[in-house]
Amino acid sequence: MKKVAGQRMNMVIYVMVKLVFMVPLVLVVLINMILYMLIWQTYKKVVVTRGLLSCHQKQEEEILRRKTCLYQTVFFVCWLPSIVLGCASFSDDYTTSKFYPGFILQVFLGPLQGVLNSIVYGWQRRSFRRALTETSSLLSSNRTSIMSISL
Repeated sequence: MKKVAGQRMNMVIYVMVKLVFMVPLVLVVLINMILYMLIWQTYKKVVVTRGLLSCHQKQEEEILRRKTCLYQTVFFVCWLPSIVLGCASFSDDYTTSKFYPGFILQVFLGPLQGVLNSIVYGWQRRSFRRALTETSSLLSSNRTSIMSISL
């Protein structure tokens, strides 16, 4: 009897640990999408009430729309394998071998989010790109290195 109760308690703890990870992740993804949609709807209403847009404003709007779609896509693609695997793990017929391709995707896309975030948030900023192309005083110094001095 104690063994069955212990196994049941372990199962409850196991499910709770999975829920602690899954619920916030799914909530963040859903709330993120909902917020972006609401912001775009509000933005469109404001634009319509102000009247016609100039050509420059339309270009800015298109750039903004592309960037926000890109942010959402990167976030969603990187976390999708984790969400799918987490939801599938609640199934009774869940086995690691069945979802092996999902684990491979998760291994590659998880760390890739850092690289993609730097591209999405950093490389799109002109000031960031300009700072990288400027020659640093450390890189362009004319100091003699210790290795080039002959004794």
